[in-house]
Amino acid sequence: MPRTTLRELPQERLAIRLLAIIITILMVLITIEAGIDLWRTGKSLSDLSFDTDAGRSLASTASRAMTQLMAMVLTFIALAIPITANMYTPKLIEIFLRDPLNLAALLYFSIAGAHSIFGQAVMVEAWNPGFTFAVLTVMAIVGYAVLIPYYFYVLHFLNPSTIIARVTDQLLDEFEDIRKGVRPVPIARRRLHQKILHLGNVILRAVERADRDVSLDAIHALERVLARYCDLKPHLKPEWFDVEPDLFVGLSEEAVRFIVRDRIWVEHKGLSQLTLGYNSALAKMQDAISAISDVDRAIALHALEKGDEKLLDLCVRFFNTFIREAVKKKDVHALYDLFYQYKLLARQLLRDRPRTVLDIGRYFKYYGEFARLQGLSFIYELTAYELGSMVEWAYDAEAETRRDLLALFLSFEAAQASIRLTKAAVILGAYFADTGREAESKLVREALGRHSPSVLDEAKRSLMETTEPIFWEVTDRQLNFDYVDPARRATVGRLVDEIVAGLRGGVAAKGKS
Repeated sequence: MPRTTLRELPQERLAIRLLAIIITILMVLITIEAGIDLWRTGKSLSDLSFDTDAGRSLASTASRAMTQLMAMVLTFIALAIPITANMYTPKLIEIFLRDPLNLAALLYFSIAGAHSIFGQAVMVEAWNPGFTFAVLTVMAIVGYAVLIPYYFYVLHFLNPSTIIARVTDQLLDEFEDIRKGVRPVPIARRRLHQKILHLGNVILRAVERADRDVSLDAIHALERVLARYCDLKPHLKPEWFDVEPDLFVGLSEEAVRFIVRDRIWVEHKGLSQLTLGYNSALAKMQDAISAISDVDRAIALHALEKGDEKLLDLCVRFFNTFIREAVKKKDVHALYDLFYQYKLLARQLLRDRPRTVLDIGRYFKYYGEFARLQGLSFIYELTAYELGSMVEWAYDAEAETRRDLLALFLSFEAAQASIRLTKAAVILGAYFADTGREAESKLVREALGRHSPSVLDEAKRSLMETTEPIFWEVTDRQLNFDYVDPARRATVGRLVDEIVAGLRGGVAAKGKS
């Protein structure tokens, strides 16, 4: 097994390793020095003793040393903690002061400094407190020995990943207290609300500073918190969900009543933190947008597993909110990712919640039209491709809403001739032809019959020439939307040729008449 060097060690392990090294070096050094001096002078340990003058000198040295140590430690903490707390969350100060090792270090240096003053005070004439001499010496040596390892521990404590882990652990501990009924419900609600805001602060500040690793860690930490709460939720008393309106500043009384009715105040508060981070991440940090949409989907699926329909509906509403904000800011990349995650959620809901999938399809159409009005015609066409995939999945799963989804797909209309919309319809028409669904194939053919022969020919040419499934640019999905497998590609050619021949034959017949 390869050896790990000091440079590769994480900070907390490095602190322990350094402490062991320092103690070892000190023990060896002190032993060698004492042995040499005893051998050189011909003395033994029993011959050695302190007199009062030596004690005063030692006490004075130890007192100055401990004063310097206290100053070094407090200066380091006073600079590092507030700066880091301002970057992530003010809660860090409380977390730091409640950490057992930090408390132990501060107490040790305080007690050692006070004891050094006591040691100096008892160095009076005609009295030789030898035990006090020994304690002073040991405390001063130990103080300097632990100084650098403690610095490394504090630096590890201030690592953003550690901060996120500790804030998350506090939230999870709060859940355990809520389950046990440690505090009255109103107090417990406010404590949990405040802790969710602390984690939200970490997300928001990290995103604002474009700190990718911290943002992603904090976003996924919130996913852990909400998933754990979903597990706990069935065991909570009804009064827990009767949340105070003042915890939702900015929401109307009606909105709060809906939240209380649906028992989703914690999830709403948590997902709202994601929304704040999402709005800040738009056009700034695509990684965070992808992570947020993925977390929303994961929470929705967790709700499906737990049978929490109200939470699932809430996650769908947040998806819609994310899409609207992206359209308003014309962030095409964000929309590209959001529709993908939304489509995946729809596929995973087909078996258990087909009506919800139909609602999602309608939202696709609605926000696609909204995007087109905002000048994002590509997004409107993208939703047609996405909805076409959903229709195929629905027919493969024999979902009860499959025909409604098909009707929704066929309702897409272009303000002007659109090759992309035509290609999406041709791909779906070839699917129905290949799977022997004549009625559905006929509907798609009728819709394609309203397109001009030139547009159909161009759509066919583009689809037939797309033989590589990987898109020619680097994208999140990397899939070329126009790619169909060779078997369906042949069907595409026949389908378009038949429709175009019919259109041209009809035109010729009209000309003769």
